[in-house]
Amino acid sequence: GALVRWHFVREETWTVFAEAGCGVVVSSEAIPDRGTTTNFTPRVNIGASFALSPTSDLLVRAGWFHMSNAQTGQENDGVDAASIGIGLSFAF
Repeated sequence: GALVRWHFVREETWTVFAEAGCGVVVSSEAIPDRGTTTNFTPRVNIGASFALSPTSDLLVRAGWFHMSNAQTGQENDGVDAASIGIGLSFAF
């Protein structure tokens, strides 16, 4: 998938960002049961980054996640969910 992030508040050791993206999931079984084996995963989040060192950041985010086949199958029982995430980012 691809994700675009915009840091709209930038301070010396932290930022606030918005991000949006979409990916593709290919599975061996239909998701959900009446769905398809290929699904799309758009998402939007808001989050913050906190500098841990000059080359690493802690990222926290919350947002919306969706998974469906985008009307490419007979049925399109999509899934919508709230999402939260925490991660580390390392610069090289």
